[in-house]
Amino acid sequence: MTPLASSSSTRSTAVARWRHQHSPLGRELDSLADVISFGVGPAALGFAAGLQGGWDIVILCYFVCCGVSRLARFNVTAEQLTNDSGKVPYF
Repeated sequence: MTPLASSSSTRSTAVARWRHQHSPLGRELDSLADVISFGVGPAALGFAAGLQGGWDIVILCYFVCCGVSRLARFNVTAEQLTNDSGKVPYF
């Protein structure tokens, strides 16, 4: 699941750059897809693999929350660092 999500994210980024178009909605949908693919997906796999105890569920939820907070921090930081062309010089 994660390799498929990674390749899909790379392809959607390439298409957006090729078309020279971006939108706030597209950025947020990409972020949502990243959280589901790289946060919820691995946590669901861990749950399916047997991490179903009380502490296991707490750790899996913490993993997802860390992914969400990291992505939110990136989105806010990237918005602040955007230059006149609409691009972030690094990241």
